[in-house]
Amino acid sequence: MKRFGIGAHIAAASIGVAALALAIVAIGVQRVGGAEFEQLMVQHGASVAAARDMFQSSVTLVLLAAVGAAICTTLFLAAWLARWMSRPLMRVSEAAARLAAGQYDMRLRGSGPREVQSLARSFNQLASELEQQERVRQEFIENAAHELRTPLTNLQGYLEALRDGVIAPGSDVFTSLHE
Repeated sequence: MKRFGIGAHIAAASIGVAALALAIVAIGVQRVGGAEFEQLMVQHGASVAAARDMFQSSVTLVLLAAVGAAICTTLFLAAWLARWMSRPLMRVSEAAARLAAGQYDMRLRGSGPREVQSLARSFNQLASELEQQERVRQEFIENAAHELRTPLTNLQGYLEALRDGVIAPGSDVFTSLHE
């Protein structure tokens, strides 16, 4: 199932609000404005039917123009807002992918809305902790390798000496090798 992005959600919410506002205005204009217009036109000699037709055609045209303008404006503003909000989130997403790939020195600038700045600070703290843990891990591996090399080199020397007959095999040699 495909999920819609933040832009689609903002656009849908904005269009819903605009549609509700236009519906309220349209109902108000039809109820209040229609009766007033009809009364004025009848006072000036027009028939009730002609006054209603004139009002309906005028109001319908204006309301359709208002709906079109509201939808265009809403879509433009929703696209702009979605881009403004998602751009810093995409930077965080890209930085997280680089961090996951082992680039532990990755840091974010704290720009954008306050919430994104907070997210950037948390991300940077996480990156610092991971970088520190990686340093400790590398040091441990280097130390362990060094500590293992010394006794292994010692064992290898004794074994070569035994093989070459430089030292005689005996319980004291085997005890030393065992330790």
